[in-house]
This record gives sequence, structure tokens and C-alpha cells, in this order.
Amino acid sequence: MRGHNPRMPRLRPLKPLSIALLVVALCAHLAPAAAQKASKTKAVGTARGGSSYATREDAMRFADEIAQRRNLDPAWVRATIGSARMLANVPRLMLPAPGGTRKNWAVYRSRFIDPVRIAAGQRFWRDNADTLARAERDFGVPPEIVVGIIGVETIYGRNMGSFRVLDALATLSFDFPDPDELRPPLATMDMATVGYGDTPVLKRLNMRLDPDDRIALLGRNGNGKTTLARLLATQLAPMEGGITASGRMRVGYFTQYQVEELDRDETPLQHMTLMMKGASQGAVRAQLGRFGFQGQKATTKVGKLSGGERARLALALITRDAPHML
Repeated sequence: MRGHNPRMPRLRPLKPLSIALLVVALCAHLAPAAAQKASKTKAVGTARGGSSYATREDAMRFADEIAQRRNLDPAWVRATIGSARMLANVPRLMLPAPGGTRKNWAVYRSRFIDPVRIAAGQRFWRDNADTLARAERDFGVPPEIVVGIIGVETIYGRNMGSFRVLDALATLSFDFPDPDELRPPLATMDMATVGYGDTPVLKRLNMRLDPDDRIALLGRNGNGKTTLARLLATQLAPMEGGITASGRMRVGYFTQYQVEELDRDETPLQHMTLMMKGASQGAVRAQLGRFGFQGQKATTKVGKLSGGERARLALALITRDAPHML
């Protein structure tokens, strides 16, 4: 018997490589223009390093999948993704900047809406009217949104950065840290009985849990939801029967009590630094950033955070090791 309710739809995990679709789409639209302007573009070879994705089996397998799904030339997709290189410092640069003085709309308006950008934006819109119209027709994005973003990010091509878009996106797509892959099943229960003291709460449990399972426990108070969760988290041992789990499986267990136990006088950064001993500040801030603790939020005392923010911090702490089961 599987640990999955047949009436409950099984959720398929999202592919972390799906962002590479954006890489292919960008190259498809920008490659011709880039080729024409190659001689006028500042060289960024010094920013490129690391291994080529052409030698990565997972990247090439994904290239073949995308080519088939999108009806593209497989050789071209392989060559495009294969031309990207892994940039080790890109994930670090994705971290939020250190907290500074908060800026209001008036400050941002004076910085980004000025005569230089307005004139450049008008030229860009006029020169690329057909492409912008096609983007709105095919993707539903209004031209003013595209023109505005390009103006803020690049001043219409004047500031192209030091990394190729392809290299940066490929690095974030193919090298996002995931938990170690374990073969199914993660855990199997065989006629397990569990409870407290001599009193059983759940009896004769026959369940199997796989990595792609998404299970919701529904029931009244006292029906054993927490008891089952504690059994899976190895906080309780079976009174009868048994449970078998991978020795390498990591379990993250979240309760309301963990929120209450947070030190109100310490910051999220201090909490995470203590839990991630030996990790770099970049890795610590990256974990906090995934849960919205960026900039000044990372150095705000827990006592000044809202209840929802404290719960989010507790969740960030228990997922720091990328648990296989949460």
C-alpha cells in the first residue's frame, strides 16, 4: 500500500532546469543582432571561466529534450547551451546588496527618469517597434514594460555588464544546489504501531514514501497527524512493526514551538550563522535570501519581526541542509 491517497492528485516536482528555456529563447532572438554588433561590443572574455556545459551530460540531455519539445534544430540547441560556461561567482553575486538607506519613489524617479534615458528610450522604441509589437502579440507584454526595464538595467545597451546572459543563466539553471538524490523509496512502514508510553495512537501502518510524493494530513485533533510526522522525523520509534529509511535521508521537521524558541534579541543572520557553522557568509545570506531575509531584514532583531516572518525564519533554519523530506 502506498503512502499516497489515490484521491489526492500527485504533484510532479518542478524541473530546476526549466529556466534554460529562457536561455534558448533569448539566444534565438538575440543571436543575429549580437553577431552584427560583435565588433562594437566590449570584450568580456576575462569574466568567462569554468567548465563548458558542452561536456556536461545533464546539459546536453536537457538540450535534446528542449529541441524535441520546441521543434528546434537539436544541433543548434546543443551548440547554444554547450557554448555557455559555469561561472562560480554568479550565485554569490545574486545575493542582495548590504543594507543601506531606504530610498523612496522620488529618489528612484530622479535616478532613472532623466533626459538621457528618455531620449535613448524613444530611439530604442522607434528602432525596435516591429520586434516590440511582435513581443506584445506573442507574449502579451506591453512595449512600455520592455522599454522601461531595458532602460533601467542597461541604459539601452550602454551598460551590458561583465557576464554573458547565457553564462549567468546556465550557471543558475544547471548548478542550483539541490539535495542529494536518493533512490525511492525514502521510507517504508511495515505494520508499524506508534504512540506514547504504552498507549498506541496509530496501528498497523503500511506506507511507502517516494521523493516525488506530496502528502497532506487531514483530521481532527488527536487523530495522530503529529504522531505520524514525528515517526517520519525519527522523533518516535515504532512500538511494533518497523520503519525502514535511507541512512542518507535528511528530514526537516517544522513545528510552532521552533518559532517560539527563536532568540528575540538575535538577528536572522546570527541564527543562520550559528546553524551553518563553517559556511561562508555568502552561503549563509543565500539561504536567508531564499526566504525573503535580504538586506536590512537579515540584521533585524527577531523580536521586531512579524509572526509570519518568524515562522519563515524557522523554516529557513530547518531547510538549510536541503532536506529530502519536510
